[in-house]
Amino acid sequence: MSSLLLSLLLLSSTSAYIVRPSTSSFKFSRTTTRLNGWGPDPIWTENSISALTPISTDPDIVSLKIKYDRISEFTKAGQYVQVQTPESDDKVSYLAMCNPPESEELSFMVKKSDSTSYLFNSPPSSLQVSQVLGSGFKIGDNIDGFKIDFPVNQVIFVCTGTGIAPIKSLIDSNEINLSESRKGILYWGLSNDSYCESLIEEFKGNENLDVVPVFSNPTVNQRIGYVQNIVEEDGIKVPRNTAMVLVGQKEMSESVKRLAKEAGVMEERILSNF
Repeated sequence: MSSLLLSLLLLSSTSAYIVRPSTSSFKFSRTTTRLNGWGPDPIWTENSISALTPISTDPDIVSLKIKYDRISEFTKAGQYVQVQTPESDDKVSYLAMCNPPESEELSFMVKKSDSTSYLFNSPPSSLQVSQVLGSGFKIGDNIDGFKIDFPVNQVIFVCTGTGIAPIKSLIDSNEINLSESRKGILYWGLSNDSYCESLIEEFKGNENLDVVPVFSNPTVNQRIGYVQNIVEEDGIKVPRNTAMVLVGQKEMSESVKRLAKEAGVMEERILSNF
């Protein structure tokens, strides 16, 4: 995969969405193929917005649900779609689903940015949505099979901002199988505790998941700094029995991946959704 595509798919704390400049005045029919010049060409169809609601006290984050006419294409946590309005084909968002596969709709966490501001100002009733893209998280034999002698009894999730979306999809899908014998630790880099506080509480309700929010603007008794530094500070206790799931900015992901390899985590068990 090219470095350009890798950069486009990374979800960050400042924006989970990428603006793809265009000077085209191209207009869409019900089903349209448009060439991107890299990766799979998006095949656009118009789909209705079923819900657009706040999910925190932060006004710049909303929950978006779409009635998607190709829902059977969504088969793996970590997959994503491209989204844009029918009227403005120059602002494309790359959004990873936050609900599990086999859902009736597509659900997203959307942070306000240049390419998503229309959802916060004058939201349309429908959106142009591409086919489902990406292979998602490759769990398979590296986690659950007998390919590697040492079983996985700990999964460390590391993300920033709306990068939590594909991780939530993975946890809710039960594909990662968190249980009494396989615990999870979630390191989530956030700006402050008003950022999706209800979702933090939801994760804390999972008895097999320890939640470690890492804030850039903390209040009392909260951990502060870069999420990768907190992972390094805590360490990886039993690396040969650990899997890592990373979603976030390139610098963070590469830093945590390097840390995991140096600690002894097997490379096949360091997963991302790109």
